[in-house]
Amino acid sequence: MKLLSVIVFVVSLLSVSCSSIPESEQGISTMNPIEINLSRGSTKTSHNLSEIIEFRDVIQLESNEDAFIKEASKIIFNGSNIYILDQIQDKLFIFNINGNFISQILTRGKGPGEIINASGFELDRINQELIVSSLERKELLVFSTNGEFKRSHYIHSNSRYFTSLDESKFCFFVGYYDSSFHNLRITDKTGETIKYGFPFPENLSSMHFSFSGYLTKNNEGALYNDACSNDIYQIVKNGDAYLKYRIVFDGKTWPENKKYDFMNFYMELNKMELCFIKTNYMETRKGMIIPYQAGKKIEKAFYNRNTGDVFIVNQNLVKDVFFPTLSNPVGVTESDDFISTVDPLPLKERLLQEASDHKAFLIDSLVLDKIMCSSENNSNLVIVTYNFI
Repeated sequence: MKLLSVIVFVVSLLSVSCSSIPESEQGISTMNPIEINLSRGSTKTSHNLSEIIEFRDVIQLESNEDAFIKEASKIIFNGSNIYILDQIQDKLFIFNINGNFISQILTRGKGPGEIINASGFELDRINQELIVSSLERKELLVFSTNGEFKRSHYIHSNSRYFTSLDESKFCFFVGYYDSSFHNLRITDKTGETIKYGFPFPENLSSMHFSFSGYLTKNNEGALYNDACSNDIYQIVKNGDAYLKYRIVFDGKTWPENKKYDFMNFYMELNKMELCFIKTNYMETRKGMIIPYQAGKKIEKAFYNRNTGDVFIVNQNLVKDVFFPTLSNPVGVTESDDFISTVDPLPLKERLLQEASDHKAFLIDSLVLDKIMCSSENNSNLVIVTYNFI
C-alpha cells in the first residue's frame, strides 16, 4: 500500500502549541456516543460478505470514449438518472438508470461555468439543480439536472469536502487554513456564512490531509470528523453538533487530545503503526461502512446498527475475491442503500481463476451475472447498491 502517496501538504512553519479546544467551549454535546471497536470483530463466527449484506441492484455503465470513468468519487441517484463525479478528470457524468450514457457536463477552465478541482457536488431535489464545488476557484457552480449552466456563487474559502445540510443550507470542511480559525462552515445557498463550527488553535500549522478528516451527508444532516481524530460528530440540520460515534482501537490510537498536533501525527504515521479512521466512511439507517488504517494495512469495517455487530476482514469476515474490488461507498440511494462501484475486468479474471481451481463462487448471483458478461468492449464501472440484511 502506498500510504504516503495520498498525503498532500500545505505547511506554514510556525511554532505550534497544539492544545485541544474543549468540546464544551464549542457548544458540542459529547454525551453517550456509540463506541465501535475496530481492532476485532464483535462476533466469533466467520461470515461471507453475502451473508451480512444484500445486493439491491447492479448496473453496468455503458462503455464509450465519452463516458469512460477513471474514478467514481461520488454518485447520486435521481429518479431515472445517475450522476457520477470523477474528481480525477473534473467531470460530472450523467447516465440513465439502465447504465446508458447521456452526457458529461463539466469543463475544465476559468470561464463561466468551468471548473478547476471539483471537491464535491450535491443535488437540490426541490429545484432540480446540481451544485458543484470548485476548490481552486472558491465557487459553487449551479447547473440544471440536464447540464445547463445557470449561475455561480463565490464561497470565500477553499473547501476540501462539501455537502448540503438541508434544503436551504450547505456545509463545508475548510481544511485548517480559514481566517475564521474554524474548520466547518455552514452557509446559505448563495455561499454566505450562517454559522462556524469546530474551532482550531490560531497558531496551528496549516496542513492538508487527504487521508484523514471527513464530511459526508446522512439522513440527519452530515457526519464530520477532524483530521487525526477518531470521533465522528453528527451535524444536525440547524447546524448544531453532537458526538455520535467514538471509534476505538486496541492498537496504537492517536490520542484525541493531540488531534491538532499534526506534525507529530505525521512523524508517527511514518512508522506505519498508527490506527485511525480514513475518509469515505458512509452511513445508512441500517449501518455504517468505515475504511481505516491499521498500521501498514488499509482495512474496512462493516457496522450493523441494528445488532451492534462489527465485521472485519480476516477476523470475522471471509476475504473472498469480490471484497477487495468493491469500492468504499461513494453515495447513498434515495431508498437509503449504499452505492459502490466494481471494476469488472480484474474481478472477472479472478473469478475465472477460482473456477479453474474448482472453488465455489462466494459472490451474489446478481453481481456475478454482470461481471461475467463484461468484456474489453464493455468494461466501464459496474455500480452496485446494497445494505445490511
